Amino acid sequence: MTGLALGCDLGSSSVKIAVVNENKQCLITRYRMHGGDALAIFSEMLETVNQEYGGNIAYAMVCGAMSGGFAQPVRANEMAALVAGTKAVFPDCASIVDIGGESARFITDVDKAQVNFSFNGSCSAGTGSFFEDQMTRLGTHIDEFNAIVAKATATPRIAGRCTVFAKTDIIHRQQEGASTPDILRGLAYALVKNFRGTIIRHLTVKSPLVFSGGVSKNEAVKEALREILKLDTLYDSAESPCLAAIGCALLAQAQKRTYSPESFRPAKPLKMISMLPPLKKEVDTNGLHTCHPMQPGEPVYLGVDIGSTSTNLVLINQAGQVVDYQYLRTSGAPLEVAEKGIAALSDRLGMAVNIAAIGTTGSGRLRVGKKLGALTVRDEITAQTRGAAASLADVDTIFEIGGQDSKFIRLNHGQVADFQMNKVCAAGTGSFVEEQAKRLDIHLDDFGNLALDAERPAELGERCTVFIKSQIEKKLGEGTDKASIAAGICYAIVHNYLHKVVGNKPVGEKICFSGGLAHNDGIIAAFRHYYPTLQVTPYFSVTGALGIALMTRDEALKKEGEKQPVAEKERIEENRRLFYAPKKAYLGSYAGLREPDKKTIGIPRALMMYKLFPMAYNFFKTLGFNVLLSPETDEDIIRRSQERVEEETCYPVKLILGHLSWLMDQNVDAIFMPSVYTMRHSGSHLCKNYGCVFMQNVAARFAERLGLKEKQIEFLNPVLEMDMGAPELAKAMIGIGNRLGASKIRCVAAMTKGGGALKKYNAACEETGKQMLDRVQADEKVLVLITRNYGLDDAVLSMGIAEQLLSRGYPVITLSHLDAHGRDLSDEYPNQYWPFGAHILTGMQIVRNDPRLFAVYLTNHGCGPDSMLVHQSAEIMGDKPWLVLEVDEHYSPVGLVTRVEAFLSSLETHQSGREGKWEKDLDLPNRFIVGGFDALDKNIPVLLPHLFPYSRLTASRLQKNGFDCRELPPTDAESLRQGKAMTRTKEYITFTAVLGDVLTYAAKAENPHQIVLMQNSGSEADGQFSRTIRTQLDMKGYTKTRIVSPLMEAMHDDQALWLDILAGDVIMAALPDDRAAFLAHYDKSPSVDTLGDIASAIAAKTDDRPVLLIHGDPACVFNPQVNGHLLVPVENAFRIAWLPVSEYLLFLWQDQGVDITAHQREMEALHPALGRFSPFAPVFSALKRSADDRLGKLAGGNGRYRLAKSIHATAAACGVIEISPLYENVVSLLNLVTVQHDTPFLSIQVNGEGKEREKLETFLHFLNKKEAIAIQNYA
Repeated sequence: MTGLALGCDLGSSSVKIAVVNENKQCLITRYRMHGGDALAIFSEMLETVNQEYGGNIAYAMVCGAMSGGFAQPVRANEMAALVAGTKAVFPDCASIVDIGGESARFITDVDKAQVNFSFNGSCSAGTGSFFEDQMTRLGTHIDEFNAIVAKATATPRIAGRCTVFAKTDIIHRQQEGASTPDILRGLAYALVKNFRGTIIRHLTVKSPLVFSGGVSKNEAVKEALREILKLDTLYDSAESPCLAAIGCALLAQAQKRTYSPESFRPAKPLKMISMLPPLKKEVDTNGLHTCHPMQPGEPVYLGVDIGSTSTNLVLINQAGQVVDYQYLRTSGAPLEVAEKGIAALSDRLGMAVNIAAIGTTGSGRLRVGKKLGALTVRDEITAQTRGAAASLADVDTIFEIGGQDSKFIRLNHGQVADFQMNKVCAAGTGSFVEEQAKRLDIHLDDFGNLALDAERPAELGERCTVFIKSQIEKKLGEGTDKASIAAGICYAIVHNYLHKVVGNKPVGEKICFSGGLAHNDGIIAAFRHYYPTLQVTPYFSVTGALGIALMTRDEALKKEGEKQPVAEKERIEENRRLFYAPKKAYLGSYAGLREPDKKTIGIPRALMMYKLFPMAYNFFKTLGFNVLLSPETDEDIIRRSQERVEEETCYPVKLILGHLSWLMDQNVDAIFMPSVYTMRHSGSHLCKNYGCVFMQNVAARFAERLGLKEKQIEFLNPVLEMDMGAPELAKAMIGIGNRLGASKIRCVAAMTKGGGALKKYNAACEETGKQMLDRVQADEKVLVLITRNYGLDDAVLSMGIAEQLLSRGYPVITLSHLDAHGRDLSDEYPNQYWPFGAHILTGMQIVRNDPRLFAVYLTNHGCGPDSMLVHQSAEIMGDKPWLVLEVDEHYSPVGLVTRVEAFLSSLETHQSGREGKWEKDLDLPNRFIVGGFDALDKNIPVLLPHLFPYSRLTASRLQKNGFDCRELPPTDAESLRQGKAMTRTKEYITFTAVLGDVLTYAAKAENPHQIVLMQNSGSEADGQFSRTIRTQLDMKGYTKTRIVSPLMEAMHDDQALWLDILAGDVIMAALPDDRAAFLAHYDKSPSVDTLGDIASAIAAKTDDRPVLLIHGDPACVFNPQVNGHLLVPVENAFRIAWLPVSEYLLFLWQDQGVDITAHQREMEALHPALGRFSPFAPVFSALKRSADDRLGKLAGGNGRYRLAKSIHATAAACGVIEISPLYENVVSLLNLVTVQHDTPFLSIQVNGEGKEREKLETFLHFLNKKEAIAIQNYA
């Protein structure tokens, strides 16, 4: 038996090996988990195969996340291997769902040369390792999953979009008493819903479908796949986890990749270069947790801290001394563990225990506290503060990292003065360390000591668990030792904590570290590298339990007359009545009744319809239609949304799908949901004020996806340009009425009725606000909920925060109750094109200057506008306490409630007005200038962000004109790290990069300088980058830096700049080695004629390689650090047609109504001169036609151009790649547009991590099968 082929798949969790014979029949498959030792397990398995088959193996190839150390010729593209193996085992396969340890993929059109595929993104959850992590948390093994889930009787809703969301939901479902079988079944369904919504998306699921990867063993996931994807045929077999290994063997055979046992091994790892110093043990935690003797019969007080990972008990006497403590694993059963700990006290102390009172804290405090009859129930931040202050004198700062949460707390005289917790999607908690220790097969008790042994800690990044896990896989695949990985994890945890939790907040002089991670000497050493005086809290593992025990003792010993007054029930009810009063005005006379002989107009209770419903209801009712409003968001609406989502958007946008789906099932005749293109803001001086990109266009995209037209439901979707005021709204509504067959006279009457109802609703809101503010006493604290109206009115989106605050006796008002409409912010924010953004910032100013008011800002995970507004709001609020709550689709509100309670605790000791008032910065116009290059001062050096060759061309021209002008250094890892250190939420990597570049330069600059940062007129977040960078500079005190920010749309009349851009496009069309010479040639004689000569020279140089168009966001395309160095090596195999910035701008100017005739003529003259290397569309006018036909009105991110460019590409392009920043809202919208690409198309969203390398390699592999394309790691 000769001519055998060996295939190996070295995955993130397991090693798979397959051997096939010369007839392509599979002889064996082997599968083993590797526990982080992939190469060692591979060597053992390979040795066994060599013994079995001797010298009969002729060919071999390898793939997988851990195969990076192998020579390129024997490395197979993993997707190609998976397709080959699947087709061999299941010949009639049409689609593949592949879910492995850290990867999730969907492939369709398997029978075609160019398959369609989608991968999990950098932040996607729902892979095999997550199941394994949860089983560990529950104290069981992954092999038991099927047996446990078989006992399930229900399927609870669990968030599936993010591992942290899901963990949070699982923990709190457990604390509510849900059974483990039900929770695990819910997790399986969440995984499949997430897979369909974020990976399959708009791709077609074709049967038969093959389920491959390690998760194919999971029966609950198979059940969920069949049900959710509505599958006729689902194939899987014992070979399903090994299909990629089988495919590697077949590819090796086909490509004649010769096998040699000696050479078929990874190369020896290069000596690792690390900027991180070795960790040193400097703190001895032995001898802490001192216990004092308990006297028989003396009253003692028990504090119980119920956390996600541990449940901790502390028993103190009346003097506050600790007599006993327990650190117990929660294991998904918090109440049982707490009761077990209490029952053990007598045996532990050797005598009966007289517990005078019990207090609870932690995420399970409410349920467990109720069961235990707790006297005191408080949030964990307040408890941590009390415990630390009692055990460490004069402490002013607490660093605390628990199993699921991380906290930063500033103290003032032992009380909470300020705090911050990790966001719902932040990593760097104890559970992450535990999960990685298990994956690496390191005992948790040994982790810290192993990290201390590392000579060169591995640099793993810091952003989130998925990114860090990816880096761990990469390092292991390169042969990095476990000690270096463990040390790198310690540093990554600390970097994440300092940047994402502490952020810009001031750190005090006496810092203590508490939480379970203080058991880890490596973590302590990493913290002390940055804060050498950091101390470990004496009761570090149970500080919260100690704090709540002390608070319980105090409560129990208080005399009745000394107890704090309780808010009067009547006052609470009156606050509640006033707060909810506008809701009645919103509904008016609506009762949901339908008369049988009338047609019904459905209205989804989502986004702007929370504002416009009174108008719409009265308009359609007056015209003689039934009106049906979808119900308030509930479990059914959420389920419908999850089942239909095809793209990652903010949660409010996702919920639209559920409301539309519900209305469709009610047999309505039409659905009304307008697109809000522009919005009115009376205080604005801008030409246009926009809704966000989703408000502008997503309703039409969802109607198309849901097939309203095919179901014969008319979609009433007027595009409202509301910046033109009430007449424009009336005109749009009258048009809808005419479309429905009503006369103009009737429509005018109906609009009068509708407009009146809207005014009445707005008046009710204002009157309520006035009444509430009139009731507020001078020294009373009032909480102001700041968000968009739908973020409050939708109970699911607000997660009941208003009720949480009201029930605690605080008056609560909203942004709409403040006089924040119409104020002129143009001096401070001259380009604030979001009316709701201006409203929020004005509200923040009002709150800052009124000592009675305190802001609670509700943001949405992944909201582009919020990612900028939160920075600008922070500058306004200064030192005044305020709370930012990021809400999303996770089920449990407990984490948010903890933050609310801690915030309220901090307000109890806050001295109102001590932070001073916000005052208008009169010098700001001198530090932030909105204007063109004519606004530059020749006496001050000018810096341009590096964007080759465009910045070099402009810098050269300005130098010739007498300016001291140069480029900023290219973005590098350090400047990107500086930018990331200042981020607060899901900022785009393009913002992070330029922020880091500017801050890095400003920090070193000794003299005044001016930096040119382009901005645009909206409505994506990128138009706010320059103003937000000004904010960060001011918060750091970098006043020597002046920002000059030209408006991109206004630069059409700058002919010199236009020629710079046109020249840059022509130079980028040349081969990389020729660009410098052409740039020098143009610099000597800058003119259109010179560009024509250069273009002809470029075209004359023979190059037979296929042409690949790369376009998207310019700051992603042309910044290698931002795109993860993905693109440089692609030029080795393809001739790249780079994004033509001149065409990009021409389209933008055209959409703004600018006459582009002259510029267009110059650009189109260069198009034929460049021949097949031209980056320009064959017919420029076709771009606008396609954008109008496929998308319609949209302002933001030049999304209309990007969509059209993907369709029309260039005349010679064999493939198109669009590159955008991760989390960008406009690309999420574009992904919802139904487009049939004639040229193979790939959309990549980058975050500076290079995570999309495999996706790019796969696309290029199928695009150009004649040559294997390898994208090396240039980072």
